[in-house]
Amino acid sequence: MANERYLLAYTQTLERAPYVSHPGGEPPYTLAEQRKRLEPQLQALAADIAHVPAAAMASGQVVAVVRLNPQALSRSAFPQALFKHADLRLLGSRSAQVKPQGGRAATKNKPTLTTDLFVAASAEKLNRMLPLLMASERLAPKDPIASDFRGLEEIHLMSVADRVKPGIREKPDDVELVLHYDAQLDVDWYGPFTKFAKHVGVELDPGLEFASGGLLFMAATATRAAARELAQYTFVRAIRPLPEPRPLEQPKVLRSAKSKAVLPSEPPVDPGVSIAVFDGGIVSRRVVYES
Repeated sequence: MANERYLLAYTQTLERAPYVSHPGGEPPYTLAEQRKRLEPQLQALAADIAHVPAAAMASGQVVAVVRLNPQALSRSAFPQALFKHADLRLLGSRSAQVKPQGGRAATKNKPTLTTDLFVAASAEKLNRMLPLLMASERLAPKDPIASDFRGLEEIHLMSVADRVKPGIREKPDDVELVLHYDAQLDVDWYGPFTKFAKHVGVELDPGLEFASGGLLFMAATATRAAARELAQYTFVRAIRPLPEPRPLEQPKVLRSAKSKAVLPSEPPVDPGVSIAVFDGGIVSRRVVYES
C-alpha cells in the first residue's frame, strides 16, 4: 500500500456547496389588485386575437408575451401551475426592463430587469385566461394558480412591432427570419408558412436555414412592407437585416509566452506525499499502479 499512487480526476466534484432553498415571500399583488390590473389587459388580448388572419396562425395558434414582475423571477415563482391549467405552451423567453406597478421594484427610480415569457395556444385557450382570472377570487390565496397570477406584470399579444427590427430597407433586401420551432411539434405549419410568405411577397431561401435551441433561422429577401406582412405570422419571433460579413484584419497571434512560476518557500506539510494534477478530461475512476 505504501507504494500505491493514485490519479484523481474531476476533483471539482469532490466537494460542492450545498444548495440552499429560501422560501419565497408574498407575491407583489393581491388577488383583488391583480384582477383589476389584468382584466383590461386580457380584454385587449382577446380583441387583438380577433384581428389575426386565420392564414397567419401557425396551426391555429397565437403567441402571447407574459411579463413577470421582477419579484417573481425565482425558480419557485415560475408560473408553471397557471400555464398548465390554461394549457399554454412555453416557447422561450427574453430579458426585459420594466417599471412595475407593485412589488419591491416599484419603489425604484429606474426600470428593473425582468423576464418575458413567450407562450403559444389556440385563440380559444388564450381567451379562457379572462374567465380564469375572473374566477380567481374563489381560489385559495395559497393555491399555486393564484400565486402564479399574483406574480404576473403584463400580458399582451405579440405584435408586428415586436417582430420587425430596424434596418430593413424599403427595396428588396436580404433579411433573416427567426421563428419559434420544435422539430416534433411544428412540422404541420412549415408548409403553410412558406405559402403565406410567398403570398405576401417574401422570397425564402430554403438552402439557408437551420434550427437551434427551439428557434428556426431562415434567410429570405423582402421589402420592409413585405416583412411587416409576414410578421403577422404568429410563430415569427423576429425579422431583421441579414448580418453582413465583416472584414477582419490579419490577426496578431501570440506565438509564445514566457512566465515564471513562483513556488512557495515553506516546506511541504507531508514530504512523503506527491500529487500530479491532470486537467485534460480524464475519465472519473481510480487508477492504481506500482511505482
